[in-house]
Amino acid sequence: MSLISLLSHFWNNFSILLIILLLRSLGIISNYHIILGYIAYCFYIQLSTKTYLYYTKNTKNEKILSMCPEVSNPNYKPHFLFPFAFQQMLLTSSPLLISDKTELIYRTQKINNYGVTLYWPYFINRKEISDPYTPILFFMPGMTGDINDIYVKNICIEGLKNGYHVCVYQMRILNENFGVDETKKFDFCQDIDLCLDTIK
Repeated sequence: MSLISLLSHFWNNFSILLIILLLRSLGIISNYHIILGYIAYCFYIQLSTKTYLYYTKNTKNEKILSMCPEVSNPNYKPHFLFPFAFQQMLLTSSPLLISDKTELIYRTQKINNYGVTLYWPYFINRKEISDPYTPILFFMPGMTGDINDIYVKNICIEGLKNGYHVCVYQMRILNENFGVDETKKFDFCQDIDLCLDTIK
């Protein structure tokens, strides 16, 4: 979406909001009418919205889509009462502000001398899972994600409660012992491959 179309979309929504506020201040419409109008708009979005997937058509992407048909499902609908993007963003980000108070301990596993590290969380009042047949939830936080972040801790707790052996990958650039080998280069994908091979 270009900047012009984005501004146009914003202005269209903003102008509608201004008109509604003007009509409300003049007493032409009531709060009851606004609520009914909003619900009608939510129905309209549910009936008219279609989702489109834009991607480069090549053999690799077509294979991925054949294995994951839900990715290109045109029947996806936004939450009924929250059809606007900013509402969905607030709804999605709200769990980031709510921290589970369950205490966790992390066992640290250094993969190499350059800062690549895995963290294995477990509950403070229980022993760490040691059964080799327990499925592993391998979690990679975002570029600035850390084991101390609320959303990382929440996911670890949910994984442990559901019977997984949780493993958190931390990028080497976030580690105090960050370093590179003699080539002076590093590859994020190679770091992840190294971690997965170590876990296996």
